[in-house]
Amino acid sequence: MTFINPIEILELQNYSVSDIGNSRIKKAKRKLFADIDLSDDGLLDYKGVSLTKSDCETAIGNLENRECAEFYSYLASNNQPLNDFLVNGDETFFSKLSQESIYKLPEFVNFISPYFAPQFDKALLKSFIEFQNGSMNSRIKIKRILQAQMLIALSNINTAYKSASIEITNRINQIEKITKEIKNKTTDYTNDDINEVESLSRNLFPIYFLNYLPPYFQSQINKIATAINQLQLAIWGSNLYNPSVCRQLLEHLLALNIESVSKQTFEKNYEIVKKADEKEKVQDKIQNHINKLIALINSFESKAKTIANARELIYQAKLYLFNIKTISQGDDNIYISLSTRVASIAQNFVVEEVNKPQSSNSQFDSILGFPILKSTLKNAWEVMQLIGSLEMQNDFIVNHYNPNKDTLRDICSKLNVTTPQLALGKIPQCNFIILDSTITHTDKDGKSLPITNPFIRGDVRYIGLNLKIESFGNQSVQFDLKYVKPNGTLERGSSSPDSFTFSTNKMINSNSTIISLSGWGNNEKGTYEVGMHHIEVWADNCMIYRKSFVVDWSQAEKIEVEKREAEMQERERIEIEKRKELARIIEQKDKITDTIDIIGYIIGYPLGIYLLVILGIWLGGVVPEWVLFVYIIAMLYIGTYLTAFSLMWSYFIKKIFVKNDSTNNNTLTVITSILSIIVIGFIIVAITKMCLTENSYTPTVKNSPYNNTSNSYSSSNSSSSNSHSSPSTYKSNDNSYSEPAHTESEYKGNQLSNGSSPLDGCFGKGRYSGQAWITFKNSNASDAIVCLVRVSSEKTIRNEYIRAGTNFTMNNIPSGTYYLKVYYGNDWNPTKENFCGTKGAFDSDERFSKSDNYSDYIEIENLEYSYTTGEITLYTVANGNMSLERMSASEFFNN
Repeated sequence: MTFINPIEILELQNYSVSDIGNSRIKKAKRKLFADIDLSDDGLLDYKGVSLTKSDCETAIGNLENRECAEFYSYLASNNQPLNDFLVNGDETFFSKLSQESIYKLPEFVNFISPYFAPQFDKALLKSFIEFQNGSMNSRIKIKRILQAQMLIALSNINTAYKSASIEITNRINQIEKITKEIKNKTTDYTNDDINEVESLSRNLFPIYFLNYLPPYFQSQINKIATAINQLQLAIWGSNLYNPSVCRQLLEHLLALNIESVSKQTFEKNYEIVKKADEKEKVQDKIQNHINKLIALINSFESKAKTIANARELIYQAKLYLFNIKTISQGDDNIYISLSTRVASIAQNFVVEEVNKPQSSNSQFDSILGFPILKSTLKNAWEVMQLIGSLEMQNDFIVNHYNPNKDTLRDICSKLNVTTPQLALGKIPQCNFIILDSTITHTDKDGKSLPITNPFIRGDVRYIGLNLKIESFGNQSVQFDLKYVKPNGTLERGSSSPDSFTFSTNKMINSNSTIISLSGWGNNEKGTYEVGMHHIEVWADNCMIYRKSFVVDWSQAEKIEVEKREAEMQERERIEIEKRKELARIIEQKDKITDTIDIIGYIIGYPLGIYLLVILGIWLGGVVPEWVLFVYIIAMLYIGTYLTAFSLMWSYFIKKIFVKNDSTNNNTLTVITSILSIIVIGFIIVAITKMCLTENSYTPTVKNSPYNNTSNSYSSSNSSSSNSHSSPSTYKSNDNSYSEPAHTESEYKGNQLSNGSSPLDGCFGKGRYSGQAWITFKNSNASDAIVCLVRVSSEKTIRNEYIRAGTNFTMNNIPSGTYYLKVYYGNDWNPTKENFCGTKGAFDSDERFSKSDNYSDYIEIENLEYSYTTGEITLYTVANGNMSLERMSASEFFNN
């Protein structure tokens, strides 16, 4: 049925009803029909609706009814939106709907209702199909449409709501079909996508739309609720069991305006499903943290069994244990079981490392006072107390933890290692879990400042921490915070509590999602050191969370630092050159000293020997035999005094000409002295034997080798500022031996850079971990390759090149006990094959040393808040801070 307003098609809107008579109507009608006849299709286009002459004739006939004429005139002249809606369903009418007095007139409603109801039905269905539950526009639209219900006569109600009612029925059938398939196990839904059923239900039955419908739809709303309830029951009783989906479905149906005796049943079902869902959610939450904790434990089980790793495991595990304890509330079985597992692994790590140094000694007394074991025991005691802060199963405490702790205490007592009691609390029972955190950066007034990664040192003010949490109730908590510097010490102020940076009290309620912890810093820039910082959150003397952040130099500061480092390197280079020059001068003095020694040996010893021989020959011819015997004994004593005289002569000459206060009797001097005494003894014995054989005392000695004047022993001495002076040629009977000429290395002066590792091919790549470091000072005139050797395995973990006269810091040294072995030399030859068969060795001045005495062992620790640092000076003479003894190349390269 099409609504046609004859006033509009006759174009009589500008006339009042009283002015519209038969003559005016006839005249307008003739014009209208003429226009229709002149049209191409013989039809009238009326607001998108095509009308025939017959349609127009019928509509014009309605003007004979005076009341109808009044209503047509009102619509055409005063309410064009309603007129257009009646004609073509233009929904502009709803947005311009206002309360008109004529709408209360039953005659008017009865007049338009047959036309209004079909258009209303279309608009309502369209709104239902397009409705979006969360859209404000959708809600406003349905509200305005339903406000126009007053224009529907009772006789046209079914027409107005027919399409929407059919659509609701179809949607109920869709839900009932899914329910049937689930019950019959023929559904395509699985455990992975069953939650889509809840989304489908919400889309099919939008709460706001249905609750805004008139009572006409009440029975269908009750059917919707029943259908949804049957669906959740099917899911509950099937292999698709999912309390969360069932709960959401029941929450959805209970949000409908239900008027049914079944509502109480729906509510009881909801309480049952809610409890089951909450329990499962708790299990899911716990399982999530359990999985993370188990993954952490597995990762540590493959690591080295050290005390340091035991400590780190406990610290990292505490966050997960804290969350598990909070979620489980009264059910401690899972929590304590996991806590015991962490304690067991940590204890095994401690026992393993404590037993290592003990097992290497056959007698316990041999390790008393041993520093490595003492340090190990000290750390072991601290970690054992950390383990004690975990909640453990009683059986484990009685049979494992307590006995091991008592044994450790006894060992510490025997070795005089103190065993202080640390104030460490158990993991607290709280009403919140920590999900995540964010670093904050503010000024003194709390205004947010930019957050960068890393922070620029000059821009940092106050660094704080926001904990993202999930709360399960109300609780007041005191948080103690530790701001740990890169060197392991705490940031502290004058008002800081013992062992912490600061404390703060926070009230947490069930709606809390963020715990905002105040920042620490200063309004002045640059108070934070460059490096990695840690924020530790403690509650009841137990660390429950840790967050790290990095502070670095600005680009301009980095340039300045690099400039200063370059200047320092240049100063070091100049200092090295000075030391090298000093070393050359000392070497030159040593050469002069050696020359003087040799002169002393050549002049002093032969002269004394010649005099003794001549005197012996003379006495052998003129004195009795017993006198000669006494002479021989006396000469042995005189030879000793001649040696002492030669040494004293050499010493005073060096004092005068060399002025070297450090001159000592070297090995050559001692050997020469001993040989001189032996030679004198042999000569005297030979003379005595000769004299006794001849039994004659004549001035001339027959057949004496010293009587052959054609033989001579000569020595040439030369000295130079650039070479070591020594006897160069030994002659006897025209036969001679000359030392081989020294060929200068083609790699003369070649050096590697400090920190190079040229012996990786022999010992393998270096091991790097932790923050411990040692500075080596090479005060020698030779370059050195310093090797760090692990005592327990005799494996070389680092080999690093240090130029003569320079300092070098070996960083990132792993925890352990080490000794040093050093390869000295000059003129590095990258093509020369070394003892282990790889390329690279010194061409000149090669020597090897080691320091493997117990007193020289190097103990390296990398703890959570501290690490080992130190300084070692390499000397080949006395005054070093570490004893070095020589070793062979084969020993050095044995790995």
